[in-house]
Amino acid sequence: THTHNNQPSFGRSKHDNIFATFLSLSTTKERTENNKMVSLVATKNHIHHVMILVHGIMGNPKELGYVHQALEREFEASVAASVATASPPGESSSTTTTTTTTMSLLVHSASCNEQDSLDGVEAGGLRLATEINELLQDLVAGDEIAGSLLQPQKQPDEGQQRQQEVHHTIALSFLGFSLGGLYSRYALPFIEWNIPLPESISPDTSIQVVPNIFATAATPHLGIKRMTYWKLPQCLEPVVAWYLGQTGRDLFRQGHGRRQSTKKANLETTEEDYEDLIQQMSLDPKFLLPLSKFSKRIAIANAFSTDFAVHTATAAFLADHDEEEELSTHFYVDDARDEAKNGLHFTINEDGGMKKSEYPTAKFTTPTTWSPDEIEASQVCDDREEKYEEGDNGSCQKPLLGKHSSVGSSSSKISTSSSHDSVVGIMAKTLDSLGWTKLFVDVRPHIPALWKRTKSDSILKHDQNGETNKDVSDTDADTHETGSVFSSATLKQRFSGNGFDWNTLPFGHSFLVASTKNSWYTWFYRQGRSFVDHVLAKELVQEMLRFQPPPTV
Repeated sequence: THTHNNQPSFGRSKHDNIFATFLSLSTTKERTENNKMVSLVATKNHIHHVMILVHGIMGNPKELGYVHQALEREFEASVAASVATASPPGESSSTTTTTTTTMSLLVHSASCNEQDSLDGVEAGGLRLATEINELLQDLVAGDEIAGSLLQPQKQPDEGQQRQQEVHHTIALSFLGFSLGGLYSRYALPFIEWNIPLPESISPDTSIQVVPNIFATAATPHLGIKRMTYWKLPQCLEPVVAWYLGQTGRDLFRQGHGRRQSTKKANLETTEEDYEDLIQQMSLDPKFLLPLSKFSKRIAIANAFSTDFAVHTATAAFLADHDEEEELSTHFYVDDARDEAKNGLHFTINEDGGMKKSEYPTAKFTTPTTWSPDEIEASQVCDDREEKYEEGDNGSCQKPLLGKHSSVGSSSSKISTSSSHDSVVGIMAKTLDSLGWTKLFVDVRPHIPALWKRTKSDSILKHDQNGETNKDVSDTDADTHETGSVFSSATLKQRFSGNGFDWNTLPFGHSFLVASTKNSWYTWFYRQGRSFVDHVLAKELVQEMLRFQPPPTV
């Protein structure tokens, strides 16, 4: 069970009625260097995983309640498996370096936007950043970190000397559902990535917060302008946007609206640089830089027109505008080839079609073509207000996105005269350039339909010209887990569907998180629990367990 207060509790049993729960594991590694006993050098690495769950529009912290529980169960089970298979410490007594790694999981369901989610992405994102910063400060000041540093150290046995180093690292992850994904993206520049310890414990010392996993489910990354389930006449989009308040104006990309954050986090951009907030979040390096620093970025989307609220193309930022293929290449990942993974996904048949598994999910990756260092360099270029033409070998080769788009002509400026499809294509490819894992989910077997389906869609069987997709080169195959590569436009065509098919009811939006928003949602989306347990939770926890703390100076 979970309460819904804003104050997290630490150091209590996972069975208590608390909002944030800790689970932990420890592993020990020893290395013997010579044959005589001299000293014990002990290094303790404490990795504190913090997973922030962010609900959607008009939602509440209970919305992702089942995901909360599934993550805890999967983490606990994975911990038990890791401990059971860990090698026992060596028996020799000599100069020994012992490294103990403790991993804990804190799952926190954000509550700051429960009362108002219609006042805009900016307002909700700033509230989320404030809540996360307060949570991290409480964590650092609590028993898990500050309290542990006050505990007396165990004395070594006679004849031994002990040198001990203790390192704490917070690995911060997000799972944003629907609008919650945009809130999370907006909050990133305002997160405090170094949290100071209380002066009474260690003055001038801070705990590093490391970005780990950034995941979204059914999030309208490109907005919903011209991406609604039923195509709205453009004259009606402002009406619907008005009904949804500033959030609606943001989603339909109706201009900037109120700007509260220009002076915060050095976001020194003006309304003239970008047409709307969604465009700015997709192109402005000041938003892209913190997003690029996450170890893993995951976007989950419903396929085949099963999501009334969020179209496949905006949830997975797919576009038809594919002038630069290197920024929109998607590599198919066949998890069935990796026995170490337990995800049950689609597999590609020999004819290029898809064979369903119990939890039908097609998985793709986009390569990272724009690194954090390059994004930081682009900010330097912007500060000097320089324009760089194609072929320039200077220190700022990649033009600034937004003012001077790096997609299409190298120095073209995005303006109101640019076509909608062109701008959306630039936004999509810029996000793709950070490197993502994309999961496309077929929820049709689990949501209501007017009659029994006789045959499922064949996905990825042919490209737009009707030809079977070719395998990637041997070089690409060495880097990726796949033998097939697809363009953004091809995936958009194959996964988006054609709107209402007079059979499937488009109720898949909340299936991806098995929503527990209220008692009715809990009953209606109960079949989504299998997907959450066997795909979503496994994907996130496996990535958590692969986390390595940054080297200490």
